[in-house]
Amino acid sequence: MNSTQHMPPSDHTPHDTLPTQYRTPEEPSSGVSDIRPRAMDDDIVGTTYPVAVRRRGWWRPLVALLVVVVGFPLVNLTLSVGAWALDEAFPQFTGGRMVTPAAMLALNLSWGSCILISLGVQRLLYGPSRDLHSVMGRFRWSLLGRAAIIVVPVWLVVGVLNLVFVELEAPALVDWLLAAVVLLTTPLQATGEEYLFRGLLNRGFASWAGRRRAVGVVVGLVLSSALFMLAHFAFQPMMLLYYFTFGASLAVIAWRTGGIEVPALIHSVHNVVLMAAGTFMVGDGADSLATRGEAEVGLEMLPYIGLMVAAAAVTWIITKRRPVQRTVPAEEPVTH
Repeated sequence: MNSTQHMPPSDHTPHDTLPTQYRTPEEPSSGVSDIRPRAMDDDIVGTTYPVAVRRRGWWRPLVALLVVVVGFPLVNLTLSVGAWALDEAFPQFTGGRMVTPAAMLALNLSWGSCILISLGVQRLLYGPSRDLHSVMGRFRWSLLGRAAIIVVPVWLVVGVLNLVFVELEAPALVDWLLAAVVLLTTPLQATGEEYLFRGLLNRGFASWAGRRRAVGVVVGLVLSSALFMLAHFAFQPMMLLYYFTFGASLAVIAWRTGGIEVPALIHSVHNVVLMAAGTFMVGDGADSLATRGEAEVGLEMLPYIGLMVAAAAVTWIITKRRPVQRTVPAEEPVTH
């Protein structure tokens, strides 16, 4: 064995030729005070989201799913009771709707709680909570901002076109209240679903494939998207196809971008634009949340399915031409 193999580099060694563990980072990540080399046996280095999971075990995803199945209904029940009490106390703010502003608030905050639930379960079962954000171990706000330049205008156009082909009604007070709740809290709902389905469950199921990383991406995508589809309780064939495609497209985007940021953005903008537009439709589009399991839908869902497939395809093309950090780097952040 070479006796100098483990000796630190001299002052005259060119920086670009140094092993990774001896290099000084030129631009430390914002919010991170230091970095450190990962352990040599850390096999997540160089792996992509969602297969970059530190701890594996066939039982871990099942425990994660059990915690969510028990925890989410408890949160939702508590908030729904509070919403019912508000509606009973202030009937003038219900407008005779099935989905009232208070009910919408309870629903959105319930799904928003999945951010904390997912981060907590991640810490308990798989390692540091920060791993759930991205392969960089943090939420990349700069990536979110760059993606928003494309995502927001596209979905605003979709929202406008959605209004062109429907009948609108003069908004009442309840409509404005509902629209305000949608604008302020729907991003929490959408982001909570992303942390749960494209984050916690996607990564857990992907870990079942072990070192077969390509298989892990597919397993995580299929199983997490199937659960996402079933969680919406819409069992019309086209709605099942829509929700599965929605989840699968966002899983592809998480894989191609190395984290949860862009899927959370797309999901948030999609839900805000369509729900805000639906608030002012005749008959109130928000009530479709309560009746979607009974609604007869058909080919009218194809444009929305195509929109999500196109979002995944465009993301794939962009990340091939202008790569983002998709794999776990050899150095990890140290927070203090």
